[in-house]
Amino acid sequence: MSSYTKWDRAACTGRVDGEEEAERRRKALMARQSGHRLAGERKRHGLTQAQLAQAMGVTPGRVSGIERGELATIDAVARYVEALRLRRRLGT
Repeated sequence: MSSYTKWDRAACTGRVDGEEEAERRRKALMARQSGHRLAGERKRHGLTQAQLAQAMGVTPGRVSGIERGELATIDAVARYVEALRLRRRLGT
């Protein structure tokens, strides 16, 4: 038998000081998950953070932040994906 329990939004909200904090944490978790998926795609294509950063015109630290979900703005993610596509098409 599994110890898995269904997620209870009300209980979670009560544990983290309200709805706003619960929503902030949910968004942060989603950003980290998205960053992790982006990093996986970069690695699948055999690229380093430095190579992708060069294609984006940013520092490797910026790429790292995106992959950690810390800089997950729509613009940053779009530039990341576009640079990944460009690098893949060029085969570099």
